[in-house]
Amino acid sequence: MEMPYIPDIYKKRLAAGLRYEMRKSYRFIGKKLGVHHTTIMRWCKAIEAGKEVLKEISGGADATAAEISNDEKKRQAIELRREGRSYRQIGDILGVHHTTVMRWYKKLQLLQMHQLEKKSGKVEG
Repeated sequence: MEMPYIPDIYKKRLAAGLRYEMRKSYRFIGKKLGVHHTTIMRWCKAIEAGKEVLKEISGGADATAAEISNDEKKRQAIELRREGRSYRQIGDILGVHHTTVMRWYKKLQLLQMHQLEKKSGKVEG
């Protein structure tokens, strides 16, 4: 039976869960998800790094991405982007797709541009 398509973000979460909660090997998880075991290893490391960043951002609280509100995720995404993180890294850290992070950041940039234009008198509103 062929495995149905599963988006990478869900595969990443599943891989991390299998690895850390069920103590399964990278190879075992890779075979189950149809992904190379080194990809599984990279995903798990990214998720662990993300947990550390979340802990640092939230002032030492042991928070997971699922427990953080969307507004807080947006704020953290902007902060991480300003620190030089890639959209993909931020997505992995916050548990959202990287294109979601791109949309958040672009909306912020457009809002800031609009506010600057409004201040200079170029836009009425």
